Amino acid sequence: PGAAPGAPPGAPKPDARSDASAAAGDAAARSDASAAAARDAAAAARSHDPAAAARAAAGAAAEAPRPADRPRPKQPEVLITTATTGEGIPELLASIDRHRAAGARGSVASARLARAESQIWAILEERARAELSTPARRATTAATLQAVADHELDPFAAVDRLLASLRE
Repeated sequence: PGAAPGAPPGAPKPDARSDASAAAGDAAARSDASAAAARDAAAAARSHDPAAAARAAAGAAAEAPRPADRPRPKQPEVLITTATTGEGIPELLASIDRHRAAGARGSVASARLARAESQIWAILEERARAELSTPARRATTAATLQAVADHELDPFAAVDRLLASLRE
């Protein structure tokens, strides 16, 4: 009677706690991986090897969860070169070539567009907020905000009113 539907007769009833335990185990494994990456970064920093520390820190940052709609952060290569001996120069040139080739691909172009869009919207918001806070507009802005807080005006109408005041 306690078996799952479609299970052979006599099969044990599935335990909801085992599903929760499995989910908790998965979350703990992800957490352990992040903790391990952070420990690696700290150990590399203590080793006084700047390149190893930077690589470990980049690995720790890559382990951190991020929303799916955000572009993957850049992970710069850390190279050591010596100008007097020329050591590391071929690796540096190869790295520059890889960077330029990546810039020609669409994913980098879309990331650049996303950054530009974000910057422009942030600047626009800052300037509009500053303009709406000038002494000449401060009273109208405050009254509009209060009307929304008092449920006398909906936020969309408030934005229309504030934009109209900027056009005057």
